[in-house]
Amino acid sequence: KPPSGVAGVEIHPKIKEVGLRMSSMEIVGSNARAEAVLVTFSKVIADYTAPPLTDISRNLTQYVTTQINFLVYQRPMCIGMGNAIRWLKLQIGKIQPGVNDEEAKGKLVDMISEYVQERITAAGAYIAEAGAYKIQDGDVILTYGASSTVERLLLDAKHKLKRRFRVIVIDPRPQSEGRDLGRGRNGMNGGVTYAPVTALSFVMREASKVFLGAEAFFANGAMLSRAGTAMVALAAHSYHVPVIAACETYKFSERIQLDAVVSNELDTPDALIFKTGIPDAQPVGPKSDSTLDWRSTPNLRLLNLTQDITPSVFVTMIITEVGMIPTTSIPVVLREYKNQN
Repeated sequence: KPPSGVAGVEIHPKIKEVGLRMSSMEIVGSNARAEAVLVTFSKVIADYTAPPLTDISRNLTQYVTTQINFLVYQRPMCIGMGNAIRWLKLQIGKIQPGVNDEEAKGKLVDMISEYVQERITAAGAYIAEAGAYKIQDGDVILTYGASSTVERLLLDAKHKLKRRFRVIVIDPRPQSEGRDLGRGRNGMNGGVTYAPVTALSFVMREASKVFLGAEAFFANGAMLSRAGTAMVALAAHSYHVPVIAACETYKFSERIQLDAVVSNELDTPDALIFKTGIPDAQPVGPKSDSTLDWRSTPNLRLLNLTQDITPSVFVTMIITEVGMIPTTSIPVVLREYKNQN
């Protein structure tokens, strides 16, 4: 049963809306999810009214925690989203006793707006601009799935810098997120080759650079991203093709993770046996409704992991809003931001 409230605290309608949109995969991508949650919390805080004779700092923290529990029930938080929520709680905890409630709420809303603008929007713009200069005429750029930051980078190189290059989009099932970019949409207007992940070793021979989006980077330099990213990075390493990751620093984590089994997000098992994400496609197999009747098969379970871990040795460089850094510099960036807070 989903959490409906704690100690009389009800879930805000906007929180219900964004939670359901994330669980139904209407909002995908770590940047989109983090931004949607922060914008929603700015509305939640603006609508919040503290009970009489209570400290807004303590009561608002409890209220926000209840809303977060609902979001987590709908879909586990990504690293960037979790970092943003921890930052928000830290700012709430800094509210001085005796401060007017409206003044405190207004300040928090402004700080959320600044966080979104600086750490997500402006950071993404800088990464795209800096990364575009890494693309030269004649390059063959291979990317995996769909990353909003990588797509923006490719568009900047094509339209702003007028670079002439070709793009290969390797797309995994079941989400097939890269199909729009693979069809030359999103402003690419041609020069794009679209291939399934099974063709990876064949098309990697043509690639001169690999650009990957990241869900997070851990303190040990490991990259968390959509399932299959590690295979792409390994193939690039085998062919001596540089792997360049695009990642905002708010998605850096102090955690250390060595594999994707200990902590991962599970998607619906049925997505593995349908041609999901492909318009007008019909299920394949002997049955009309499913390829595999796995629920009635004894001792058979389908495991649909959505993420994997790419070791730091396979990542050549990370493009961030603080510059282009090696994976070994992640602890330094984390320490600097921690000192600022």
